[in-house]
Amino acid sequence: MKPSELAIAGVALVAAAINGGLGYGFSSVTVPAALLVYGARTLNPALVLLEVVINALAILVNRTSLRKVWPRMPALLLGIVPGVIVGSILLARVDSGLLKLLTFSVLLPFILLQSAGVRRPIRNEKAVALPTGLALGVLYGATTVSGPPLALFFNNQGLTKDEFRAALTSSGSRSRPIRQPPI
Repeated sequence: MKPSELAIAGVALVAAAINGGLGYGFSSVTVPAALLVYGARTLNPALVLLEVVINALAILVNRTSLRKVWPRMPALLLGIVPGVIVGSILLARVDSGLLKLLTFSVLLPFILLQSAGVRRPIRNEKAVALPTGLALGVLYGATTVSGPPLALFFNNQGLTKDEFRAALTSSGSRSRPIRQPPI
């Protein structure tokens, strides 16, 4: 195994621990580090396939809370779908160095706001959901990352922990943990 592959495996292990604690974050940690070694055109397809399976399992596990948050999802999902298409086109056409810079530039403020515990409820969630979904879709289509901005969006809406995870799962945020039964 090459040293770069070993480093990515170590980052993925740390990302999995963060994902288990926060409810999201695997791609948010893994992708920026992996982009230093691999191009986005190589990395994204592999992560997308992995995340489809993880999200399907997470939806199944969080189905009880999903019923509570589902009414909030249509406008967000309506924006995510065309956003992913635009992001995929950007991935194919934009220079990988520029894409890396844009990824770090977009994600860093969201990660810092999330870490700082910023909480500002959105008063008209329905009006903001469509453009937020579009922006998240572009980010995901180009980088496979959408957790930090999506988590910030839902954290500010006063959801319970289970509702938060169900909302992240149903809106397509990547790599949420599967809840373990109590020991």
